Amino acid sequence: MMEMLKSATGRRVTHVPYKGAAASITALIAGELTMMFETAAAVIPHIKGGRLNVLAVGSPTRAQSLPDLPTVAEAGNPDYGAQGWSSLVTPAGTPLAVVHKLHAQLKAALAPPEMRKRLQDLGVEPVDFTLERTNAFFRTELENWARTVKASGAKAD
Repeated sequence: MMEMLKSATGRRVTHVPYKGAAASITALIAGELTMMFETAAAVIPHIKGGRLNVLAVGSPTRAQSLPDLPTVAEAGNPDYGAQGWSSLVTPAGTPLAVVHKLHAQLKAALAPPEMRKRLQDLGVEPVDFTLERTNAFFRTELENWARTVKASGAKAD
C-alpha cells in the first residue's frame, strides 16, 4: 500500500521490513518509523489508547469503524485506493454446491446485528459478495497489484 502511495504522490519513502503488525506498530509508537499502513483491526486499540494518530484510510471508501477519517483519495491523492481484505476460499475443484453452502453459512453467521457491530468495533467490515463478484474482485486486485509491484521495481528473492 505504501508503494502505491509512493507512486501516486511521487514521494520517496524508505521501506523498513518488519515481521508482522505487532513489531511494526511497536516501532511506530516508539518513533522508529514515521508512518505505515496497517489494518484497522490492528491499530484501533492504539488509536483509542491515544498512542497512534490516523491521517487517512487507504480504502476507496471511509471505514465504518473510523467514519470521521478521510480516505487517502479525499486527503488529496484522488488516484489512490487500496485496502487489505480477507476471503474464505476453498481448493480448486470444490463442488459448486459445497461452495454455495459454505457461502450461505458464512452469510448467516455474519448476519446478526450484534455480530456486525462487534466486527465493526474491531475494524472489520464484512462484505457479502456473490461468487462471481468475488472472482471479479480477485482479478481486479491481481491487475492492480501487478502494476504496483512492477512500478516499484521489487524483485522476488
